[in-house]
Amino acid sequence: MTLQGYVSLIVATALFTPHAAMAQGPLGQWHRLTLGVEKVQDELLGLIAPSLAELHLRADASNAKIAFATPLPAVAATFDVRPNWRVGPGGLPSLPLAFELKRVDASMPADERSQWVTIAVPLLRDAPVARRRFSKGSVVNCDDVIVKPVPVRRASSDLLAVPCALPEGITALRDVAVGDVVFADDVGPPFDVVADAPVTLRVTEGGFAVDITGLALSDARIGETTEVRLQHPARTFKARVVGRAIVQLLGKSNG
Repeated sequence: MTLQGYVSLIVATALFTPHAAMAQGPLGQWHRLTLGVEKVQDELLGLIAPSLAELHLRADASNAKIAFATPLPAVAATFDVRPNWRVGPGGLPSLPLAFELKRVDASMPADERSQWVTIAVPLLRDAPVARRRFSKGSVVNCDDVIVKPVPVRRASSDLLAVPCALPEGITALRDVAVGDVVFADDVGPPFDVVADAPVTLRVTEGGFAVDITGLALSDARIGETTEVRLQHPARTFKARVVGRAIVQLLGKSNG
């Protein structure tokens, strides 16, 4: 957790009042818990674990930081607890997570029973991770991927689907390092033309066809266009992919 994150946590906690509370979250019901100072963080994170799981998230409790609007009693006491947070863009809860606590103690004045607790906690998401290095063009199968919890900032919504169900013949469409999160567009059917690889440029004119060897400047599949660079003479041509490493000339050269 950065220093800026902790400063934000302190400011947010200082401002918490029932009026400033976040909108009711997925666990907006009241729950009766016995809370002590030493266990309160674990108890509150355990309370919302099922709700986070519905969002395919989990809390990194080892790096959580709790803050109290007013101190809890030194001796464990009974509270009615209501998680109070909203799910924002991208399916992520607003941080820090907020909880409203009401002391179950008829001897206390009603206005002294309520307080707010916030927990700044990194959120993790189960994501497919590369077990080995994927070189572009190499075959990738499900044994090459393992599911691990990673920080949500590394795991957006366009991940490779889990559980893994890759068909045969799927290849890496870019280099992926060991331990990197695998996204849906990192793998797929092989390109018919690969950037920086030789291709046959087919030129058709007046019923005649001439094949020339050139270098593709981008990845492409059949039906897509790419540019092809010739060395002698040094010119670049736009072409449509018509087969494996075969392209058909389109229009004029780009010089």
